[in-house]
Amino acid sequence: MKFIYIILFSVCSLINVQSQKWDYNWLFGYFYDGLPQDGNWGIDNLNFNTKDGNPVVNNKSTIQNDFDYYGSMISDREGRFLFSYDGTFVEDYIGRIPNNKAVCPDDDCRFFPQSTLILPNLIFDSIYYIFNLHDERIGNEWVCNVFSYSSLHELPNETGIRLDLAKKDLSKKLFQVGDASSCRHANGRDWWIIAPGFNNNIYYFFILTDKLAYFSHTQAIGEKRIDGPGFCCFSPNGEYYAMATKRDSGYDTGALLYFQHFDRSTGMFSNQQVFEIDTSMSVSAGCAFSPDNQILYVCSNHYLYQYPLQNGKLNNRIEIAMYDGFESHLFGINYGVTTFGQLQNGPDGRIYLNSDQVQTKHLHVINEPNKIGLACDFQQHSLPLKSVKITMPYFPNYRLGPIDGSISDSLGINNMPYCWWRYQQDTLDHRHFKFTDASAYEVEEWYWDFGDGITSRDTSPLHTYSKNGVYDVCLIVKNKNGADTLCRTLYIGVVSNSDQNKNIDFQLFPNPCTSFLIINVNDYLPSKMLMTIYDIQGKEVLHKRLYQGSNVIDLELMNAGVYIVEIKERGIVVKGEKLVKM
Repeated sequence: MKFIYIILFSVCSLINVQSQKWDYNWLFGYFYDGLPQDGNWGIDNLNFNTKDGNPVVNNKSTIQNDFDYYGSMISDREGRFLFSYDGTFVEDYIGRIPNNKAVCPDDDCRFFPQSTLILPNLIFDSIYYIFNLHDERIGNEWVCNVFSYSSLHELPNETGIRLDLAKKDLSKKLFQVGDASSCRHANGRDWWIIAPGFNNNIYYFFILTDKLAYFSHTQAIGEKRIDGPGFCCFSPNGEYYAMATKRDSGYDTGALLYFQHFDRSTGMFSNQQVFEIDTSMSVSAGCAFSPDNQILYVCSNHYLYQYPLQNGKLNNRIEIAMYDGFESHLFGINYGVTTFGQLQNGPDGRIYLNSDQVQTKHLHVINEPNKIGLACDFQQHSLPLKSVKITMPYFPNYRLGPIDGSISDSLGINNMPYCWWRYQQDTLDHRHFKFTDASAYEVEEWYWDFGDGITSRDTSPLHTYSKNGVYDVCLIVKNKNGADTLCRTLYIGVVSNSDQNKNIDFQLFPNPCTSFLIINVNDYLPSKMLMTIYDIQGKEVLHKRLYQGSNVIDLELMNAGVYIVEIKERGIVVKGEKLVKM
């Protein structure tokens, strides 16, 4: 692999100034059937790069990667989708397989969560790396016996991705199935990659620099593990590491939690704690830390728990929820259980939960993960998707800077603040809003301007506007190294008048449809928006209130036929479209 290295003045100090939206597109679904707009298959995109900071659901009807049991993907710094990887092939944003080659040609990198991960080069924006654990069945056990990586290059002029290094083996050991995870090095430029050993107490550590990846060292800590599929996670600040894992690869065998401290400079673990999560009903297990690093969330099939942190140790767990028995309708007479499996931090400050290794169409959401107990606002199966899915992607914390003053603090990289926030409209009072900060890089001060003369210095304030209108809301975040600002425009109950004109941006899909319709209301905050579906005789068959973002309309009970969708805002018709129900 050949790279042309250009001398960049002060390149290291500029790393954090740029947008860092590598995880702003999540892809779900599998089994491309050629007509995904007319079925339950295809790929859904949960897009976080929105004007209100909340994700919207879009259908990627052209993507053909098969995310049957595992998939990963990455966007560029600005949040534009770049490529996806299904454990065999890379498919870029123009629907092309780079070099017409398989990254993992033996089809052995796709069956377990965290068996592959994608990392960006933090100096050269156009270079990306895919790391693979290659799985193999030995007797009754699944193991991974090779750890490899490949490199890709984004081509100029929107011509796709080039595969530079198809596959280079980093190590040939026996690794636990999946469970490869990554954390930014304390120097702010490199990456640590950790892969647990199989049925032992060993961890293997690798380093990715801006030039190459290499094996670093091993560490044995604690007692021998008897490992099955699970999930590993780092706290957002990189200080803690957790592994939630089944006792073995069988069903209903219970699960264990391993928690330990992590030194981002030396790549060493310490202060391990081990907990028994459950003794049964553990088809899968997952973990994720709260954005403020103070709570560890752990799930095991039927239960979701919190483990609060105090003085660097996990306290007694708190049961947050038990699976409520809801089943997700897939197609025909087929339903999928929405149990608990894989947890993943979102760039919006929420935590998302998937039913790992089970076909569903729903995600669970923890809306306030920094809050203890039921105040975390865990909502089961609250986010429906169009397509059938099994798993969801893993992303490391891409927005983690250096440790100032550490032994690794020698590259001149600073924790420059990165500003990001979202807002939510109250469903009862359309002028009342909750603003949630999701900024990064050790923010110390917050300054909100709500655009109506009112300001706040809270991290996540509440605010009520006195009247409808257009408001420019800005957040400035600061620390000792600098500041960053993000402004968003709120159109509250305003369609048009002599001074302000706002054409509402709607997306209605799929059309034709089978079981439900998604209506995205983009960049507009309704005061009272109502959707009505009429049959061809003009008879009303369905009525529903709409809000900004993705609105999912269940059409399961409607007969096949042609309908009219009419949307009104405060009694004014703002959208009308023919709908075909198949």
